[in-house]
This record gives sequence, C-alpha cells and structure tokens, in this order.
Amino acid sequence: MCDVMVHEMIHYYIAWNRIKDNGSHGRQFWRIAKEFNERYGLNITIKVGTPLPDKPPGFLRRLFN
Repeated sequence: MCDVMVHEMIHYYIAWNRIKDNGSHGRQFWRIAKEFNERYGLNITIKVGTPLPDKPPGFLRRLFN
C-alpha cells in the first residue's frame, strides 16, 4: 500500500511543481520512482499487485451512504 501512495504522490509532486513530462508515467515520473525504489527499497510500478475487493469495506459503505 505504501508503494501505491508514493506512486500517487509522485504524480502530485510533478503536477504541483509543473514539471513537464512526456506522459502520465513518463521519463520524469520514472526518474523519481527509480530513485525512491533504490533509496528506500520501494517497489513503485504502474501495475497494482493487490486485487480490488468486490465491494468497498463496511466503514466506507457507511461513510458514503
């Protein structure tokens, strides 16, 4: 889950700093992801390794109903 959060924060960092990239997972994205993977032992990818549940957990259903 940490890898997914960092993945999304890289997108946010690129947008916030108006860094030009050649795609949503372009060269700049991968440069940052590679650095984080090497420095912090993460596994940032563009594929989700955990299957999504059929329905949201109970607390989310209660929150949005």
